[in-house]
Amino acid sequence: YALGSRGSVIHLHDNDFNVDSHTLPYLASTNYPSLCKALARVGYSGDITLESDGFIKNMPDGLILPALIFSRSVASYIRDEINRFS
Repeated sequence: YALGSRGSVIHLHDNDFNVDSHTLPYLASTNYPSLCKALARVGYSGDITLESDGFIKNMPDGLILPALIFSRSVASYIRDEINRFS
């Protein structure tokens, strides 16, 4: 909250609160609807980056590109949710 609308990048990933699994948002334990509401409340409008190497690392070569495209969709969805709550 301290930076509010002055923040320019948020770095997100999900985990199970036991292992720092670096998976995509919505695949583990983080409450992303609440997070999106909080980001909207402080006026966050910066970039969203995902640290999803835990999601990608076990993908076979033929699924890496689709997994990356899906990751991009997840980041866009989060952006849309923040905007929806604004």
